[in-house]
Amino acid sequence: MRLFPTTHPSYPSTDLMLVRATCNRALGRAPCLEKLRVQSCAAGGDTAYGFKEGINPDGAGMFISATVALRNRVAVPPASAGVGTVAPIVDAPAASCVPICSPGFACTDGRCTPQCNPACEPTEICNRHRTCEPAAAAPASAK
Repeated sequence: MRLFPTTHPSYPSTDLMLVRATCNRALGRAPCLEKLRVQSCAAGGDTAYGFKEGINPDGAGMFISATVALRNRVAVPPASAGVGTVAPIVDAPAASCVPICSPGFACTDGRCTPQCNPACEPTEICNRHRTCEPAAAAPASAK
């Protein structure tokens, strides 16, 4: 997770969402920054930038808000690429989910899929409620 408190990322990225972390002012910025990292990762981002900080009306709490972004993947030239060879794209932003997936779901081939934690056993699947259930039995082969 890369943080850019006062600037935009130094690399191309796609904005995902805004997040806001609140914490106890007496503990300083570190707990807020950790919450910001957790929220950014849960949103599928690897970058947070443009921080706005403030104190809650009660005076005891503080907040940091930021824009969460995902670094755009770049073309990786093959080791044997010659002049004029077009490099393959490793990961295209077009395959991302719009809107972004909810926490606990991952974007796979443009679809939000549930992610169980802990992971399901090999004989189970993760359902939309993010719980493991037995996988459908494979049809018996006719003999």
